Amino acid sequence: MAKDSKLVEIGKHKIELTNLDKILYPDDHVIKAQIIEYYLRIAPTILRHIKGRALSFIRYPDGIDGEQFFQKNKPDWAPDWIESAKLGKEKKNYIIAINEATLVWTANLAAIEIHQAQSRQPDFDKPDYFVIDLDPPDGYPFERIIQMALDCKIHLESYGYIPFVKTTGRKSVHIVVPLETLYTYDEIAAATQEIGKSFVKKYPETTTLKIAKGARPDKVLIDIYRNRESQTIAAPYSLRALPGATVSMPITWEQLENTSAITDYNIENALQMVLDEGDAWESIGAYATELHTKRTKIHTTGKAPESLEKYKQKREFQRTPEPDASYAAGSGNAFVVHRHHASRLHYDLRLEQDGVLKSWAVPKGLPPRPGIKRLAVQTEDHPLKYLDFHGSIPKGEYGGGDMWIYARGKYQISKTKKNGFYFRLQSKALSAEYRIHDTGNNQWLLERVENPQIDYLLQPIEPMLAESAKKVPVSSDYLYEVKWDGIRAIITIDDGVITIRSRNQKDITTQFPELCIPEEAFRISTACFDAEIVCLDDAGKPIFKDVIRRLFHKTEGAIERASKKTPAVCYLFDCLYLDGRPLVNEPWWQRREWLTDSIKPGTSYRISQAMEDGKALFEAAKQMGLEGIVAKEVNGFYYPGKRSAVWTKVKVRETIDCVILGYTKGKGDRSSLFGAMHIAREENGTYKYLGKVGTGWDAKKMKEIFETLQSVDTCDRYIDEKPLDDAETTWIKPELYCEVRYASVTSAGTLREPVFVRLRLDIG
Repeated sequence: MAKDSKLVEIGKHKIELTNLDKILYPDDHVIKAQIIEYYLRIAPTILRHIKGRALSFIRYPDGIDGEQFFQKNKPDWAPDWIESAKLGKEKKNYIIAINEATLVWTANLAAIEIHQAQSRQPDFDKPDYFVIDLDPPDGYPFERIIQMALDCKIHLESYGYIPFVKTTGRKSVHIVVPLETLYTYDEIAAATQEIGKSFVKKYPETTTLKIAKGARPDKVLIDIYRNRESQTIAAPYSLRALPGATVSMPITWEQLENTSAITDYNIENALQMVLDEGDAWESIGAYATELHTKRTKIHTTGKAPESLEKYKQKREFQRTPEPDASYAAGSGNAFVVHRHHASRLHYDLRLEQDGVLKSWAVPKGLPPRPGIKRLAVQTEDHPLKYLDFHGSIPKGEYGGGDMWIYARGKYQISKTKKNGFYFRLQSKALSAEYRIHDTGNNQWLLERVENPQIDYLLQPIEPMLAESAKKVPVSSDYLYEVKWDGIRAIITIDDGVITIRSRNQKDITTQFPELCIPEEAFRISTACFDAEIVCLDDAGKPIFKDVIRRLFHKTEGAIERASKKTPAVCYLFDCLYLDGRPLVNEPWWQRREWLTDSIKPGTSYRISQAMEDGKALFEAAKQMGLEGIVAKEVNGFYYPGKRSAVWTKVKVRETIDCVILGYTKGKGDRSSLFGAMHIAREENGTYKYLGKVGTGWDAKKMKEIFETLQSVDTCDRYIDEKPLDDAETTWIKPELYCEVRYASVTSAGTLREPVFVRLRLDIG
């Protein structure tokens, strides 16, 4: 093996990586290792879009300024596990990406750009989208491209389509319209020709269908010609071989309006955007429509398929709100997942086939990641009307209990096997690929095929933070909760294993054995909860010092004694992930409903109660000496790691959490300790100086604080401000936080009348 090579294992495959330090983007100093890392880390998202498609690659072995190679055929020397398909009149052997290893292997070939076909396995002859490429002349202002794209969006919507947009990574945008996989390339080409002509007719001064650049010096080509079998487009999230290492970035229409240039999306920020804001195209397949030139009308008939007889026999339709078995013709590819709290909580997976919904009961919910198999018991076929059913089935009736629509959209069978099949779900709530295998006696095994981009059960998840307000916001859009004075925690349950992480991502599970009771407390298999751990006095008031002390016990005996002396209670107030899918983009009222249904009563876990009267709750919090309340928008989403106005905290006292920058030399009776602490507000890794705090403790507490301050490493001053007592200050690394009460903020930005409240060892 060459000295500059490295053998890595990606999934089940070993790959030799070479020339990792080779610079491929000279102006940006981007090396091949960064290209490989980008494609590996964004693989769960990019595979959602390119998996099963014929791919072409543009290789740049000597960097983007060197010679390029357009690679369509799979090389003869490629590993056997690289999948391919011979397609087109010339029967070129295209690579088909199915996993992360394929992306790493191709990136190692300096295949910077990935280009995809419009169809995917198994329907290589039927595209699942059409594209309109806005191709401007050189130097055309990007803001005019944005307006043209918005005009094109309206034009497409007038035909009944739901268009999506991405930057090309070069100089313009692609507008992509998802389609049902029912039509040939020729049928789609004819339909887009009609769309293009009518759009150019609306805007003849700025647009054209003429390809020759000489015939369109000042006009944008409405390129509808990519909708043919031999054509490709840059894949979503593909890098482009241009200075700036730009990315062909799927974005929302709102994000397009706020885009200033193609270079806004590049190798440095594309992945983080996906992690922070999600994949803008995650649910694109759920919006697939019929081609406007081929649309048919949905009809209903009273004749039900024979396979629904068992469904009818088990139900008294005069007593249950469930739909009857009358037949409604469907699109043939709809699915629904129901959350069903019958005698036992379970989930029902239903796939439309042959005019009915083939149904499986999945007791533990959808598998969260590959390698986990879930039992799926096939039940009777259900009518298509069940796609829209939700409600309560009366007790005593078959399946009695509450039923929610957990996810609803469209699916595609991607591969058929002897005793099962692979299928891809696409919806606003859930987009993933699974396989299901028949093991006999109506019992199947369900497994997820691909890794999620964000694993809410295994990856550290930062909690959402609230905005601050001095007055209680009053609106029917809000409900109100007590702001619990304890340790903020993210709690995950992963098939019976509980993990508790504090706000600063420390694993504090062992410190709270009374909370490690998954079977006793929960009726779910996997979940990620936002919560506050508190220790209560006899009156039910949280005592912060008691819960903080619980963090310092390390031995098993000390932890056990503390759990009995000052037992902890955990108030759950949000649910980010539940039984197979994230919930962060669901409205809070829905997340709360599922959260409440997931918790068993009478344990150390409690639901933080929500009230309608915010002012009354705030007054009660004052009287009880509580920290304050939080107003929450009932339709608000959850934004991990961000401070959001959908939550507004109103504290009884005006306080702020500060980072401690250092401490001054003590004088007089404080000569053996310290004088005051320099404090700052942390903002995105920078520090805004807030002044000093020198009161709020007695002698005993001051000694404890000093011991904690001395445990932190010293450093040079890292703020621009130079206080007058700089020479008498010991500056420490920004690892320690405290809470400070204050009267107001001065014009200089420092705190007026600051008073120390407590150390915040839970957020440092």
